[in-house]
Amino acid sequence: MVIMSIACYQSKDVHPDQLGNPLIEALRPTLTNKDAAGVLARRPAISLDKERLLPPHIRVHSVAAISDMYVPDIKTLELYAMVDMQMKRSLERHNPFSAEGQRYLDSVQAKVLAAVSDDQRRIAKAVKEGKEPLSALGKRLPDIRSILVTGASGMGKSSAINRVLALNDQVIEHSNYMGQPYHQKQLVWLSVFAPLNASISGLCHSIFAAVDEALGLPVDTGYAKQYDKKHRTNDVLISRVAQVLATHHLGILHIDDLHRIADGTGANKAALISFIMQLSDVVGVPMILSGTGKLMKMLRGSFEVSRRVIAAGSVEFELPPEYVKGDGFANLANALFKFSLLPVSEDALEDMKLYLFDRSQGITAVAVNLFLQAQMWGLREEADFMTKELIDHAYARIKPLHSALSALRRKDVDAIRDFEDIASLDQINRNFFSGALGP
Repeated sequence: MVIMSIACYQSKDVHPDQLGNPLIEALRPTLTNKDAAGVLARRPAISLDKERLLPPHIRVHSVAAISDMYVPDIKTLELYAMVDMQMKRSLERHNPFSAEGQRYLDSVQAKVLAAVSDDQRRIAKAVKEGKEPLSALGKRLPDIRSILVTGASGMGKSSAINRVLALNDQVIEHSNYMGQPYHQKQLVWLSVFAPLNASISGLCHSIFAAVDEALGLPVDTGYAKQYDKKHRTNDVLISRVAQVLATHHLGILHIDDLHRIADGTGANKAALISFIMQLSDVVGVPMILSGTGKLMKMLRGSFEVSRRVIAAGSVEFELPPEYVKGDGFANLANALFKFSLLPVSEDALEDMKLYLFDRSQGITAVAVNLFLQAQMWGLREEADFMTKELIDHAYARIKPLHSALSALRRKDVDAIRDFEDIASLDQINRNFFSGALGP
């Protein structure tokens, strides 16, 4: 659900260079690590003392509340710091009360179209000469404020990004700043999925649809309708996306599942990467680009592109090679068992956490799924305690994942190669089989 708030300006914990800018003063002040962890965390809305007095067939309805829990780890805090800094840095030049802010709004359409058109000519030339389009383009791309977030499917990349973005309401409505009229709907953040076929028009329309939803624009008159695919060229779409994002002072754009473009043609991939980076540079909007190891494999083909994509930092949500007390998975397991609707023997608690790690191989989404399914089955069967057998029962019901989990459990290099979305070969080499895979 999109949340729109009325601007409330505050100068506390705002950098001196950013004071006097309504777009920044309306955002949540920068938090310390401790405060950020507290705000990012989400506890289940249940009272165990009361829950355990309920009969099991009623108590089972509270299992869903456990799935709402969120336990931020050090990677999430790193991501928060990067996003907060890059978003506020980008908005410095957008100050609507500065001359630079006005010049910026007047020039974005022409600048982004010229930059993308120039890149597309270079891509066409590279294809004609039999060269790799992305590599040929590398040195021409601008340095941008891009944050790369990668990791195995199910390791919580999207959840972490969504929690960090949601620290600020998506839309802030301004009407008056320090006695001066200022009417503006500020779009703080936007999140879209990458197009399956590396299509520029597909990404543009996803952005238009997301803007419409965030601003509450009617379907029949919103941006998506105005720039319908059938009636607009890529040039028009590119220039209008730039203008729309600039007009609403977008703070940061998240493009999720960017690995999906890897299956597009070389020219299409290069063109889309060019569009993303030129859009970021000209509009001045930082990007969060997220995906699995397949994305890393694609970017590895060009050092120049890779260097620019991680210019503002990178966060990798890695598979943990083993269970370690105090690490991210251990903290998640602690939280899950703390809110267990079935009692857990204190003597068996640590062994249960280790067993949950073994069955899930540290994949966050799998661990949570196993825990919740075990809870539901145990409550339906009126079990007295949470046990390994209940986890086994849940494990038996995720058969499509058994091959991948077994490969990780055996540390089978060849088998793991078949699952690109589990772990990049770089991580496998680094964490599991030091030196076994070669350079």
